Amino acid sequence: PEASTNLKGAPPYQHNQRLLSALPILARPDTEEMLIVGFGAGATLEGVPPSVKRIDVVELEPEVIEANRSMSEERQIDPLADPRVHVYINDARSALSLTGKNYDAIVSQPSHPWTAGASHLYTREFMQIAKERLTDDGVYLQWMNTQFIDENLLRSLCATMLDVFDHVRVYQWDAQVLFFLGSSQPLDVELDMARTGRPLSDNPRFYREMGVGSVEDAIVALTMDHENVAAFARGAEVITDDFNLMATQSAKVMDANETIGILELFALLQPFDPLLQPGSFIHAGFPADLDFTYVSRRLERLFLRQRAIELANTLLDLRNPEGLVMIGVGQGLQGDVQESQRNLLRAIEADPTSDAARYALLRPWLSRLARGEDPPQRIRETLESIGGTGAITVQA
Repeated sequence: PEASTNLKGAPPYQHNQRLLSALPILARPDTEEMLIVGFGAGATLEGVPPSVKRIDVVELEPEVIEANRSMSEERQIDPLADPRVHVYINDARSALSLTGKNYDAIVSQPSHPWTAGASHLYTREFMQIAKERLTDDGVYLQWMNTQFIDENLLRSLCATMLDVFDHVRVYQWDAQVLFFLGSSQPLDVELDMARTGRPLSDNPRFYREMGVGSVEDAIVALTMDHENVAAFARGAEVITDDFNLMATQSAKVMDANETIGILELFALLQPFDPLLQPGSFIHAGFPADLDFTYVSRRLERLFLRQRAIELANTLLDLRNPEGLVMIGVGQGLQGDVQESQRNLLRAIEADPTSDAARYALLRPWLSRLARGEDPPQRIRETLESIGGTGAITVQA
C-alpha cells in the first residue's frame, strides 16, 4: 500500500510523486545533481527530468531495493537501469552528515511521519542538515499528505520550513498532497517560467506528459507563496528533535479522525491563496497573459470546484471579463445552457478580443455544426470572428 508503479503496456500516467522531482527543476532549471530521500517504488525517480546528470538515492531498507529489482522486467520505466541513479543504503541523516557533496536539489519523501526511521526526517535539525548540503541557490522539497496531519501540524510544518529556509512555497499537485519548497535564494517559479519559458522549453514533451505544459499549470498547483506561508504559520510551534510533534501527534489525529479532508484544506488555505488575492503577483503586473479559463478547468479536474468559483469572483472584482467566461463554462457543465450562453455573450461584449469566450460559446454547438445544422446568427458571427487555437479546434 506504500507505493505503486506503471507496468509495461500500460498507458502513460500522471502521478503526484513523479512531480516531486520535477518541481525543483521548475524552480532551478539548471539543476544537475539531485538527492532523493526514500526509493519507494521509484515513481519519484521516474519523474527526474533528463537534464539532471546525477541522482543519488538514500534508502533505509535494503529489501525495498530488492523488491524493485525483482520486478524490473515488468516495469514501464526501471529506475535501477538509469545510469544516473546511485543508491545508498543508509539513514538519510547519517548519509547527509557523512557526505561532503553538495546538491542542487534535495527531495525528501520518507514514509509516514509517525514511523520509526522516518519521524526524525520532519524536524528542524534534519532540514538544517539538508540545507548545509545544498548549493547556494539549491532547493529542498518536503512531501506531506494531509491524511496524516491536522491544522496544527500543518502550521508547524510550515513554521519549521520557515525556521530553516529564507524562502518557502507550498504546492498542491493532488487533492491532499502538499509539496513544501524551500531555498536560501528567492523562489520566483512562475515569474521565471513566464519570462524565460524554462524549463518547459528545454523539453516540452517530457513536462507535458508530467502534467506541466504551461505556467498556468504551476499556478494551479501553487497554494501559498512565501508571504502567505509566513502569515499562515505565525505563532505555530517548530518541530524539533526534542519536541517532535510529527512523531507524537500524527498517529493520534489519524486515530481520532481529525486529519484534514479536501474541503477542509481548501477552507483552511483559502485566505492565503495568491490565486484568490486581487493584489497578489498573479493579478498585479504578471509578465504574461494568463489563461484563467484553462486554470479553472484544471481546478475542476482536481475536484477543487470551490477554488475555481472563488477565482471567478476574484476576476469579477478585478473587472476581468474572464470571470464571466469561467462562470459561463461552469454553468454549462451544470446543465444550465441558457444562462451559460448569456454570460458568455456578456463576456464577449466586455472583451471583444476574447477568443476564450468565443470558444466557450461555440463549444456546445460543435456537434450540431459537424452535422451541418444551421446555427443562430450570433453563433455564425462567432464562427467568423474566432481566432487562435480556438479556431483550429473548431475546424478540427
